[in-house]
Amino acid sequence: MSTPTNASSCGPSTPPSAGGDGQPTSRQNEVTIALQRLVTHLQIASEYNPAAADHGRSGVIVALIGILEFLSVLCWRAPSLPLPLQDLLQALVDLDRGTSNALFQPSKRRGRPPKGLGEGLFRAMVAAAITKRLQDPAMDLGLAARDIKRRLVALGYPEGKIGHSQIAKWREKMMEGDFKSRAVQRYRLALKWVKALGPVEGAGFLLGHLPVLHPVAFPKKAMTDATA
Repeated sequence: MSTPTNASSCGPSTPPSAGGDGQPTSRQNEVTIALQRLVTHLQIASEYNPAAADHGRSGVIVALIGILEFLSVLCWRAPSLPLPLQDLLQALVDLDRGTSNALFQPSKRRGRPPKGLGEGLFRAMVAAAITKRLQDPAMDLGLAARDIKRRLVALGYPEGKIGHSQIAKWREKMMEGDFKSRAVQRYRLALKWVKALGPVEGAGFLLGHLPVLHPVAFPKKAMTDATA
């Protein structure tokens, strides 16, 4: 018998369940309780720390468990809907146990592999901060890049690992990059986030989120320039 997998399978229809007193459980109450449990899981997962020994896997696992439990209530008629997330959860648990999982096997391709997505997104946020800072008429690219570097150092990023001329180049690449690039998409999205903010406030907002998204030990390789 086939299992429905479309979005309509997630709806308000009452599942075949009953409360502790044998009476049918209110569908609305079930969803409300499930949502509260999801929020609890996400609150626990918010302690996610990519710099931890497990690189933050435990936080991701908790978040996925919460989402899967919520979907099991919301989409009880379509148990196959969350299968990709279930596979992702299992792969993360395998990694925690020291077991390889095909889901995390890198694709084989010719030539040098591209930079990690995390590094690309980091550069995108920094580049967006420079662009926002340049909205100040008193700023030019060199001054803006130095200002952003100073702010990064103040946030805890090692001074010798990111040079101001290097991050100016990141902005140039984001502005000229392919829109299909996730990093370029993040750059443009970040500018939308701070569209209504002033140059200083907007740049501060974007950089203020970096330590959470990318720990201060990131990037690991030095990116310096002689005049930094």
